Amino acid sequence: METLIPRSGEVRALTELGVVSRRTVLKGGVGLAAGAALATTVGVPPAQAGLNKLAKANARLVCRFTGADLTGQWAAHYVDLCIPVQRADGSLLFIGGDTYATPPPFGNDWRAPVGLTASPTNPTTSKIVINGAVTDTGSHAKGLVPEPHGGSPATTALPSDVFRVGNTLYMHLMRGPIYHTDHTDFWRSQDNGVTWQYLRQWPRDLYDSQFQQKTYAADTNDAYVYVMSTIFDRATPSGLLLFRVLKSDLDKTDADANASDLGAHYAYQGWGYANGRWAWGNQPTTITDQRLWGEICFRAMGGKYALSWFQPNNNDYADIRAQVFPLPTSDLVTITEQTMVYSSRVNPSSDDQSVQHTLYGGFIIPGPTFDNFNIAVSTWDQSQPYAPQNPSNYTVSQWRTRLNPNI
Repeated sequence: METLIPRSGEVRALTELGVVSRRTVLKGGVGLAAGAALATTVGVPPAQAGLNKLAKANARLVCRFTGADLTGQWAAHYVDLCIPVQRADGSLLFIGGDTYATPPPFGNDWRAPVGLTASPTNPTTSKIVINGAVTDTGSHAKGLVPEPHGGSPATTALPSDVFRVGNTLYMHLMRGPIYHTDHTDFWRSQDNGVTWQYLRQWPRDLYDSQFQQKTYAADTNDAYVYVMSTIFDRATPSGLLLFRVLKSDLDKTDADANASDLGAHYAYQGWGYANGRWAWGNQPTTITDQRLWGEICFRAMGGKYALSWFQPNNNDYADIRAQVFPLPTSDLVTITEQTMVYSSRVNPSSDDQSVQHTLYGGFIIPGPTFDNFNIAVSTWDQSQPYAPQNPSNYTVSQWRTRLNPNI
């Protein structure tokens, strides 16, 4: 039986690793992708065998910035994810996931994705305050792209990332019932996220389904954007794949891909291990150990790169982690994983101020430094009441910590 080590000194079988209850409710009983198929493409060379060291970088809650009392005026009473990007005018745009005017799941006025906004701020020293939204009529936060939420189980359009190159914003979406992706697609906005134009899509099974959940790191001094990807399913082990795409190719469309000899592989060049060496253009192979992955966020910052992610493990030992490394192609197995926020005080690395029950997300808020590293963390506890009794349920909060960039 395959095992993972969710924390130092603890070995757990995959059958013991619990999945947060969001999956059970929204997935509606859809079958899981077969994990065995991964073995054909994610073999790790001997130099990368093993699991990483852990170190504490315990975060502190700065504020909750969504909820019925804070974002209800834009009909975003209940919203999660809130992936942040800094727009060209300096303001922040937060791309929310499933959003409702009444308690989830499948509440009234279901939209995904949505856009909430905040004035220009320095998140390293201040609190996020949402003061607007991308609206359709009056103060109603609109769904940014067409999504009928049809079928049984119902489909949705969950964002995995939003990022900016120059004055253009790009957004990646995962389509289908949650954790049963039908396809993913890519969108562009040239008006600060008010309107979005469709560019292209990818099939769900590309690279053994490990190209479903994507996150993009764009350094202003590099001609390429670097992309990390996994399966979008917290119960199926996945490798972490690395690709690069020229900034000039981000605007390529389905027509461009279809006209090429590469089809869905068009423009995205994988990083892989073959014939005794790592190289661009090889079949992509995992750049760290195969494991369960929640949300992932990859960014260029401070002359280095940072990856933050939700590590599902089980409900008591789930946490949000980060790694800092010099290059996109760095050997991540040698880089310490710094744990920031924990789902339970049971985790021995936690303390009383670093716990957020039923947590997920962990997206890097723009403008960070390693001394003031801010992330957006979601929470949803279906066993607890919602607003007004509990305004903190199904919301997003800002957390701050210090990362060590040299371990």
